[in-house]
Amino acid sequence: MQTVCLRLSSRHAGLYSAHWDLLFKAQPVKPVTDEPKLKDAQSALQHSQGKLLPCCCSTPASESPKLGRPKTGKRSNKECRQVPAWIKRSTYAEVRLRLFVQEGGREFSDLVQTLPEQWLKSPK
Repeated sequence: MQTVCLRLSSRHAGLYSAHWDLLFKAQPVKPVTDEPKLKDAQSALQHSQGKLLPCCCSTPASESPKLGRPKTGKRSNKECRQVPAWIKRSTYAEVRLRLFVQEGGREFSDLVQTLPEQWLKSPK
């Protein structure tokens, strides 16, 4: 018979002490010697040779549908890069309000993109 030894920290020992016998009672491990099951498995393997068994990995990764949201936006765009910039809170609040009211909800990052582009186009 094999027994399993578990060590709990003192922090968790009190949580399980009341039900220790129920939770972690050592059970004897039975060896796998069931010959009928083994023969069934071998015959099934021999029977399925040459046939494609269905499994979760049977379709290539390129054909499987992607999970989650589609990768669109600035974060997944290879041309964009997030950069830190420090500006005053009052300036940021006024700019966002103006972008929303006068520019029809234009994004702050679009404004920040145009400023360096205009600066680079200006003569030195």
